[in-house]
Amino acid sequence: MVLGTFVLSFCYNGIGRGLAAQGRFTPIVSAILMPVRSLRVMVFATLLVRYAAYRRRL
Repeated sequence: MVLGTFVLSFCYNGIGRGLAAQGRFTPIVSAILMPVRSLRVMVFATLLVRYAAYRRRL
């Protein structure tokens, strides 16, 4: 579960960093996306935990 969250975050940050380096993101857009990114990681981790519990019938 942790590995999945790290991989997803790494990919998302890599794409965002590339777009920011090209100048396609303004500082305002980056400031808005930062908390959205954190929220997305928390939701993804919660879904992974729920799925793992469902598979193990907990």
